Amino acid sequence: MHQDMPGRGLWGQGTLPRLPRGAAVDFALAGALATLVLAFHGPLLRVGLTLGDDGYLVYGVQRILDGQVLYRDFDRTYAPGIYYLYAPVFRLFGSELTHTRVGALLMLATLAAGSYLLCRPFAPRWAALVAGAFPAFLPPPWHKAFVPLAILAGLAICRHVASGPARSMRPFWAGVGIGCFALFRQEVGAFSLLIAAATLAIREGLAA
Repeated sequence: MHQDMPGRGLWGQGTLPRLPRGAAVDFALAGALATLVLAFHGPLLRVGLTLGDDGYLVYGVQRILDGQVLYRDFDRTYAPGIYYLYAPVFRLFGSELTHTRVGALLMLATLAAGSYLLCRPFAPRWAALVAGAFPAFLPPPWHKAFVPLAILAGLAICRHVASGPARSMRPFWAGVGIGCFALFRQEVGAFSLLIAAATLAIREGLAA
């Protein structure tokens, strides 16, 4: 039976679900989902490497390492975060297509564990496991693994805003978090900011 621990309400009263009792089991299952992704997709790191997708990212990172400035010296359709995330990795280990695949693999593992933990307070364990298994069996393209991870981060931050008092530092740090992952996906950051702002506005209106 799904049980929720008591928490502060979405509008300041009642309860907002948190991780249920037996959270150690849930963290173990989240780790198992991440391990499943690593085991399932790890052997496929070199399968389907293309210059059109993987190379598009690698070439952009290499140009940054060569001293060029993104959007000034060359154009890319993606937000800058993913390029500057990989830049120190390439500086340390060299510019290889597989390095971006390793990063994408870790993102998929994080996505699996995070999806389970984000769903678990609102759903029975089996349903949260289904959500967490999606990155293992229905993953996004390798070069777009950061997109659903940014969406998951946005949802987690909006839930963080909703679960605490409006007049606190929580909305400020939520805004900092939204700004950080907006560097990886602008529209996800914009939608998350709108949702978080609407949540705060509604809470303030109901509290007035």
